[in-house]
Amino acid sequence: MIEAFQNMTNDEMQDVDVLRKAKKIEDIDNYMFAIRRNFDFHFYINGKSVDNHYYKLDALVWSCIFHEKVPRYSD
Repeated sequence: MIEAFQNMTNDEMQDVDVLRKAKKIEDIDNYMFAIRRNFDFHFYINGKSVDNHYYKLDALVWSCIFHEKVPRYSD
């Protein structure tokens, strides 16, 4: 799946006319890797969320969207 995502990113970025295209592709790959780490931690490592995948799922989604830690307001 990672290889497919990288191929798709490279294919799509070939049509975009931007400066430092390689840097943009690297940033997208790094972003994808960070999201993957967050998902792995949530679903396979963190004890509470391994037992209950819905535990703080909203914070996980918002963290992926904003790419930063998002405080939770309630359980």
